[in-house]
Amino acid sequence: MRRVFIKEKSEYIDVSDRRMVLWSAGFNSRKISIEYQLNNIDCVVDGNPEKQGTSLILCGKEYTVLAPEIIRKENVNEYFILIGSTDYKASIMKDINTILGEKVIVCDDIENLIYGYNELDELFWDPRLFKEISEKNISLKIPYYIDKIKQITKDFFKGEVVFIPLYSGTRLCFRTLGQNEDIVFHIPAFVFREEYSQSSKTFIYNSCLAIKNIKKINTPIIYIDEEGLVIEKYCKPINWSKKLVESAVLLLKDIHLSGNVINVKHSFKEKLQSKEQFILGKKAEISDDFLDVLHNIIYAELEEYEACLCHGDAYSQNMGMLDNKIVMYDWEWVGMSDPMFDLVNFYYDIGKKYYGMDEILELYLGRIVTNEELFHANIIYVAIQTKDYFNLLRNNLLYNNHTYEKLLVEEVNLLLTYK
Repeated sequence: MRRVFIKEKSEYIDVSDRRMVLWSAGFNSRKISIEYQLNNIDCVVDGNPEKQGTSLILCGKEYTVLAPEIIRKENVNEYFILIGSTDYKASIMKDINTILGEKVIVCDDIENLIYGYNELDELFWDPRLFKEISEKNISLKIPYYIDKIKQITKDFFKGEVVFIPLYSGTRLCFRTLGQNEDIVFHIPAFVFREEYSQSSKTFIYNSCLAIKNIKKINTPIIYIDEEGLVIEKYCKPINWSKKLVESAVLLLKDIHLSGNVINVKHSFKEKLQSKEQFILGKKAEISDDFLDVLHNIIYAELEEYEACLCHGDAYSQNMGMLDNKIVMYDWEWVGMSDPMFDLVNFYYDIGKKYYGMDEILELYLGRIVTNEELFHANIIYVAIQTKDYFNLLRNNLLYNNHTYEKLLVEEVNLLLTYK
């Protein structure tokens, strides 16, 4: 049986017992009905008089497009609205508020319409998850994981279980809800980005197995096996504030000072060099001035550090609330590295909304920061900007932008004057 949820921030609203009204009879509605297998649409409405009364075939079923006013007569507790248009979303929301008020449940983004499944076998046929299985090269492993996960869920859960697909870059993930448990399964992908170096291709579970026996760190991980299957307690997203940013910084400090040593090392410099070589191999043009700064200043500075245990992917989306405390999950990049990468990654992602770089460093260090420490952190900040720039070039989302390269060069030169 397929359940239907609408994701709103960190909450999932169960609309399985409601009828779906698709608002918009345009081309995008046809596209999403096929891509997401929307075979449970009750009716289609559109504010354009030219489309009202016309026929529309979605997933093999024929609908007559109705005027939106028709649903005013319905009980708003009996249905929800899915907005099928991307171009006219704002005007449709305005019409919905005018005709129905704000009491009706609206899904304004197809990505927030989530299907849940009571059977594990059905989960892996979810349209989006099925596509990810192919992309992540794990089709042949699915029968093994189904058998293993069925056994695990039998041990964890009593009564009804709902499997909800999640979507992740490097793993196949789904949330599992039971009466007293809420956990997330992570199945590792067996395909890696082309530009990663050999040492970066370490399978996720090598790092996760290493973190399993680490002491003094509170993680949501509750199960790991040799095949790379990881189970974590579900962590609620964080509604960030200045106080919670402080707590996250101190959590990173606790991880770095835990004294744990593992046999996994991550070099940000090596990863950046791999991206650079990949892009240059694709005949991309990078200015000589930028390459000079990259090789002679940024790479040189990235050599200078004392390694300690680091999370390796310290962004806000990899932190959550568990038992009213901030914890870190997604430990696939854990290793011995420069602790400043964790701290500056977090600052780059969310911390700068609340603090300056010097303030974050002083909060972390518990003392006044030196010029050398501030310079090192700011160079790492530029290195992270460079990584994101290389990612855009790699994905053809941004053609060579020498203006941006010039700004990065100027930023480094300015830092050198304060060193």
